Amino acid sequence: MDLPGIYSLYARTLDEKIVAEVFADRKGEFYPDEVVVIADATNLKNSFLLLTQLIDLGVPVVLALNMMDLAAKSGQSIDIKKLSFAFDIPIVMINARNGQGIDGLKETLAKRVKPSSRKIFTIDKR
Repeated sequence: MDLPGIYSLYARTLDEKIVAEVFADRKGEFYPDEVVVIADATNLKNSFLLLTQLIDLGVPVVLALNMMDLAAKSGQSIDIKKLSFAFDIPIVMINARNGQGIDGLKETLAKRVKPSSRKIFTIDKR
């Protein structure tokens, strides 16, 4: 299922509300088995809030870095292995314009992604 592109589960717009409702109902028919967060590699920080929220929900997540070619052209460098280790999730590089990396993304999803072992934000239960 393709959900609207958002940056957070904090619903302020209709698109965000639709997505937040899907993730709020773990027993719902639309609750995902796995999620692919497609992030703009030229502005990766914009996707980190949503990514960390999904990790904290325990949803199996794959981070697909799109537009890596443009990130490289602008002089950006992303350490994929370090980022993957930090979040404990698989990361694939894709180029949605020409389909590059899509087969690798499909292979990653076919292996059944496990939820991250990391907790980004924990609530103190004192």
